[in-house]
Amino acid sequence: MNQQKEFANVFICPRCGAHTVLDEQTTVCSGCSISLIAPCPRCNSDIVPLDQYCPKCGLDLEQETRKVVKAGRSNWAKFGLALVIIGTTIIIAMPILLFMAPMSDNIEVTLGITVRGFLVGMFNIGVGLWFMRKH
Repeated sequence: MNQQKEFANVFICPRCGAHTVLDEQTTVCSGCSISLIAPCPRCNSDIVPLDQYCPKCGLDLEQETRKVVKAGRSNWAKFGLALVIIGTTIIIAMPILLFMAPMSDNIEVTLGITVRGFLVGMFNIGVGLWFMRKH
């Protein structure tokens, strides 16, 4: 149990990748000496890495972080969902529209357009699913 507690207090620096063990006195990265003190989103006072609440205004920092991450992800996830819907619509609608509309007698042209529409639709679905998974 003590090892889990130590592991939870390790900061991995996004700048240099160094592992810094956090305690009440830690204010800089052990690798590159970048400051680990951040401003409070509400009152702008200094927050050290182990603070769960802002010492000045009492803001719940863990809850605030979850809100920011969730909001950022949801916008990209919505974009991904839109791409999936567009791709599915293209795949379903393209052959129907092509075979209902008067086209040339050249079946190769009609099939080529249908295949291209299918590929564009699949690309949109793939990119949309990637956005939904990563964000």
